[in-house]
Amino acid sequence: MSDNTYTEISTSSYGSRIGKSFSGVIIGLVMFVASFPLICWNEGRSVERIITLDEGRNLVVDVSANQIDPQNEGALIHVMGRAINTKPVSDKSFGVSEDALKLKRIAEMYQWEETKKTTKTKNMGGSETTQTTYSYNKVWKDRLIKSSSFKKREEYQNPQSMAVRSVAISSPQIMIGQFELNGEFKDKINGYEDYSLSIDNFNAMGDELKANLKLDGDQYYMGDNSDAPAIGDIRVRYQIVKSKDMSVVGAQRGGVIVSYAMKHGAIALLQSGNISSNAMFDKAELDNSLLTWGIRFGALFLMFLGLTIIFKPLSVIGDFIPVVGNVLSAGIGLVAGVVTLVLGFVTMAIAWLFCRPIIGASLLLCALMFVVGGSKKIKKRIATPPPIPEQYVV
Repeated sequence: MSDNTYTEISTSSYGSRIGKSFSGVIIGLVMFVASFPLICWNEGRSVERIITLDEGRNLVVDVSANQIDPQNEGALIHVMGRAINTKPVSDKSFGVSEDALKLKRIAEMYQWEETKKTTKTKNMGGSETTQTTYSYNKVWKDRLIKSSSFKKREEYQNPQSMAVRSVAISSPQIMIGQFELNGEFKDKINGYEDYSLSIDNFNAMGDELKANLKLDGDQYYMGDNSDAPAIGDIRVRYQIVKSKDMSVVGAQRGGVIVSYAMKHGAIALLQSGNISSNAMFDKAELDNSLLTWGIRFGALFLMFLGLTIIFKPLSVIGDFIPVVGNVLSAGIGLVAGVVTLVLGFVTMAIAWLFCRPIIGASLLLCALMFVVGGSKKIKKRIATPPPIPEQYVV
């Protein structure tokens, strides 16, 4: 792997830093304000999903995969059985046709990738020196890296497009017993395993592709030498999902299982293996909880970042003497963290109080704990400021 670096050093004056910090306040306000509707939307989404899953758990009917009962038409059903494809899944242009549920073509191109590392040093008088190191490495990527945005774009150029792209293909018809899965359920099928290409696949390939690709081990290769790849070379490999046991929860529409629409959302559950309906709903609730917390952390970070940007001018002004700016910056971070946790959890609690009072009350209790703990932390920080580094002691 090649490795090339370029270092750029610049210095920002005290005045320009202050001006930039004040201009950033508007951005900080936008981020701070935007975090509240994001939190509210996420909590509302989570509540609706919980209601949907609770209702679905009470409605679902376990049925045999071997017989379609007309009395269950439109009902929410749970089916277990062997998922099979009635027709091969194919990527005909590349000569691939396999008796499998799904097929994935993974195309990767050898490209330059830029990484950036920045270090900043505060100087007496309030100026700041920034050292940025740009590193350029050759990597295989299944997406196009736009070199036009590189710092050294003239020296490190990638092709502007990929001749071959990745794609996932499902069998035209996937059945569990007598039931067919619609496209939404097909998309949920996972569990890929590597598929080795052979000379038979290469011979079945279209003439135009055959002129540009060659069989290299168990993959296709576009380039002169796979042992010494050049920028723009492409390699293509495949993965498949074979027939296996699956469990599905969805609506019965004739002989097809589709998403089950409800007032607060829809239910379309699929898992590998023979899984009971209760276990599938438990998994769906866990997935909802993980998604909820993931978005919560993102929204809280957005709020925290907005607050630190809003108060950034205070620390920059204090940077005339770097140690003072560092103390102010630490204090701002602590206050912003406490305010973020309190406002964030109060907002979450309000969204939950009417649907799940116990959860809402728990979140309010957390907010109160953050107020008490944060207040103690801030008072302790004020009472015992950090020591002044030796280089700033006269």
